[in-house]
Amino acid sequence: MSCVKNEYIIDDYRGEGNIDWNSPWYPVFFSPRIESSYTRSQDIPFPSKSIAQLFAFVNVSSNTYVNANIYHCNTPGVFSSSSPMLIPYGNYNFYGISLLNGTQPLNFINNVASDLKNGEDYVWGSIKDQDIQSPSTTLPITFYHQAIQLQFTINNISSVKISKLYDTSKIGVPASSSSATWNLLTGEISQITSTSYTSATGDALTIDDLTVRTICIPFTSSINNTVDINCLNTNNDALSFSLNVPIPTDGYIGGSSYNYNIAYAVDTVYLEEVQVLPWKEEVESSVTIN
Repeated sequence: MSCVKNEYIIDDYRGEGNIDWNSPWYPVFFSPRIESSYTRSQDIPFPSKSIAQLFAFVNVSSNTYVNANIYHCNTPGVFSSSSPMLIPYGNYNFYGISLLNGTQPLNFINNVASDLKNGEDYVWGSIKDQDIQSPSTTLPITFYHQAIQLQFTINNISSVKISKLYDTSKIGVPASSSSATWNLLTGEISQITSTSYTSATGDALTIDDLTVRTICIPFTSSINNTVDINCLNTNNDALSFSLNVPIPTDGYIGGSSYNYNIAYAVDTVYLEEVQVLPWKEEVESSVTIN
């Protein structure tokens, strides 16, 4: 049986479920994929240079896990571990987590992780009601984004256009809060109430052509946000402008990308309507703003 650094005490799970705890423990392997905002396919191979953790729960006992492994993804879509996950035959629910980087995933206590941070890409996947009945099993698992993405794209509407965005631009994100939590069994990140903002800038931003985006924890607020854009136009003028960003009536919900268009003409800059999309290129729904 493999071990894991952040395992907590498990009480009497061996009496639960249709599992023969005296039988041999067999290896289970995983074939990981992830939803993507950059392709039109449903998902793509799990990215390399990332670390994930997989947990196996007896299906009838959702409060304790039987085994958990840390996995390194050195090749896209392929997990490797110092030892395989070992479990006896039976019916299980599996849950996977990752920060999509080289950092070991968070410590979960009673299946909840706390002190979440802006800028981290929290992803989660599950495989439920899975019978393990062969000496070696490989299970596909797809991970889904659980934080939110705030994205702003310049829409040029005149002959003089914005041609380049700078990473000195700023997107407002909620101030740090210890109240945000991540539930291992549902994948949900709790929505916090923000009473103030800080700025995502520099390395906290991703810039693709005329789109700038950042990741943060889900939040709601009674105070409008702001986005500050520093850029260059086709006349080689360096420009800076700040726009008011209304908060959706239900706040920002985990797992969605909130995509704003900024209309730009020489003497006019304004924020167009926001669309709420999953982190795939498929429109999910519109959103009402105050």
